[in-house]
Amino acid sequence: MSVQNLFEEAQKQGLFTDFDIHIEGEVSESYSGGVSVAEGARLFDIASLTKACTHLLVLKLIDEGKLKATDSFSKYVSVRQHRGDDREIWHFLSYVAQGYGFDYEALRAGVRSEPFKEVLTSSGFGVWGRRFKYDNIASAYLAILLEQMFRATLQQIFWEKLLPDKSYATEFLFHPVHRGIVSPSLVVPTSSDIVARGLVHDPLSRQNQETDLSVAGLFSTAKVLCQVFHEAVDRLIASGHYDELSQNQLTKLGIRENVYGLGFDLPNPKSLQGYTVEGPLIFAGWTGCRLFFSKQPRLTICFLTNRVLCGDTLESRSQFSGFFWDVVRAVLFEATKK
Repeated sequence: MSVQNLFEEAQKQGLFTDFDIHIEGEVSESYSGGVSVAEGARLFDIASLTKACTHLLVLKLIDEGKLKATDSFSKYVSVRQHRGDDREIWHFLSYVAQGYGFDYEALRAGVRSEPFKEVLTSSGFGVWGRRFKYDNIASAYLAILLEQMFRATLQQIFWEKLLPDKSYATEFLFHPVHRGIVSPSLVVPTSSDIVARGLVHDPLSRQNQETDLSVAGLFSTAKVLCQVFHEAVDRLIASGHYDELSQNQLTKLGIRENVYGLGFDLPNPKSLQGYTVEGPLIFAGWTGCRLFFSKQPRLTICFLTNRVLCGDTLESRSQFSGFFWDVVRAVLFEATKK
């Protein structure tokens, strides 16, 4: 089944009402459709793909020699060491809880602050050196580092340092509706926002709308997001940094319970069902948003939908995950035919 047919069928099944997909590389295609899209809405809440953008920019700066992965975090942000163990930038790039936390609003303001364990223990994120889980904190730290480094807001930094084409700026915005930049009619509502369209669903959204932190703040389109990542990843592949990116960096710390690369997930080979793919990486957003990369065949796949995972059942999440891998395999099938 073609990629377009997969999306149309998933729409009929009620997995989402609107979708946007773009593919760059050995296959180059773009599809967009749905109720709101047909009415002229174009910007999707990309949810946690915002974090992927933050991680990508840090990796890009490391690749350009403007940062070192082994730089101390406190080189850029004034912090008080915890247990005498100051973290290095690459620790935050692993995209899991780092075993301790900062009051990042205090850090943003340049205030030295004590780490707070409560965030970790109350949320069950894990213990440094033992067990780690998915976490927002590391990305917020990196956002603070970028703001301190460039003395600008994260949105300004993204526009200046990440976008290959500045004309994309109007399609790469932090909470545009809340901030009065774009009218609600141009934003695809998430499935929990059908009535109050244009408002975001994320539990942290109010905070993010005010602070522009990297947790879940961006709205964009599949084409812009895909091209931003494809161009940056191409450079990482050429320099050799992608090979480091697509490995589980936590093994350096003796932790093997998770399969996180630097900021991205390493997919289970079972999901690829026999396709030979070199260096595959994926990233999932809170809504039905996904990014997939591979070094060979060279592909970047971005798809955005207005499905909100947090309110769904385990069965429907499994159904959506299966749909995602059906899309990836359909693209890989096209790539291997060429």
